[in-house]
Amino acid sequence: GMWCYSLMSCLEKPLPSEVFSTLRDLSRSCSKERAKLQTNDVLLRPLNLIICIVGRYFNQLDLADD
Repeated sequence: GMWCYSLMSCLEKPLPSEVFSTLRDLSRSCSKERAKLQTNDVLLRPLNLIICIVGRYFNQLDLADD
């Protein structure tokens, strides 16, 4: 999670379409892994953070949680 967060913090908008595609894939993968976890699992926070950043900051709102 820290590695992904560090990489995303270096990205500047506007992003090329390939980067958006990769971020969307990352967010979908995080969502799939999160669905497998228990509610008190330690990995929930990093996965939630990545999903939130991709959804909110990079304007991929269809991937963000409500």
